[in-house]
Amino acid sequence: MSLNQSLVGKRFPPPAPVTISARDADGFALATNAPVAGGSAPPMFAVTWGLPAIGAVLFDPLLGVDMMRLLHSEHDLRFGEPVLVDDVIVSTANIDAIEAGAAGEFLMVRVTSTNTNGTMVADALARIFIRGPRQRDPRIVDAADDVDPFLALPARFSTDVVVADDQAHRYADASGDHNPIHLDEDAARQAGLPGCILHNLCTMAFVYNAVVQDAAGSARVRRLKVRFERPVLLGDTLTIEGRTNGDGTIALRVRNQAGATVIDDGVAEVG
Repeated sequence: MSLNQSLVGKRFPPPAPVTISARDADGFALATNAPVAGGSAPPMFAVTWGLPAIGAVLFDPLLGVDMMRLLHSEHDLRFGEPVLVDDVIVSTANIDAIEAGAAGEFLMVRVTSTNTNGTMVADALARIFIRGPRQRDPRIVDAADDVDPFLALPARFSTDVVVADDQAHRYADASGDHNPIHLDEDAARQAGLPGCILHNLCTMAFVYNAVVQDAAGSARVRRLKVRFERPVLLGDTLTIEGRTNGDGTIALRVRNQAGATVIDDGVAEVG
């Protein structure tokens, strides 16, 4: 079943406003291995208050999304005004585009979040892949890189993160994303996956943490964009690498313990 192209450009009514609580902000920080910052929300917490807005799109019966075939392909997040505890956030989503792929379709959803003053706190573009019938995720491959331009860039940092066995459950509780492919082994295998996979946005939060650690508090992350190449399994050890692009941005890549790339073409803008 193809996605309904006539919905491209549709703007969805915002879900109920989200009031940022200290408990929820701290819970997200702990679920993503980030430091707890009293009085403010972790910037990557933006993915949680944007989730209901994306859900309004995905569960639109006119769109025709099969949730069991859904995989998050890319996420591009621009950070605006810092979010403080007790801020009230409103998020609005619209469908930017629907594109055909070799093994399914890509759905582009933009979510813009503002605070009580109407100031933008986050602007996200999610690229969501809907696999076709009986198709495995085409990213699950074991192929060596031919030419690796990433390695030609000046090295900046490298850090390892071990995915805890309960990381997906903790992230699900903190984010509200209880998709069974993250929590139920049988459901994950029925969806064509090798087992429960970590939420892509949790992996993205690990990357954000590494960029912040590299900046050492001297600069603020203004944008983080990643492309999810391969599912991350519970227990994986991830190596997050950052290299300096010619334009001053940070090029990012993440590989697992087998050397397979799980995030590629990552870019961080700091300043």
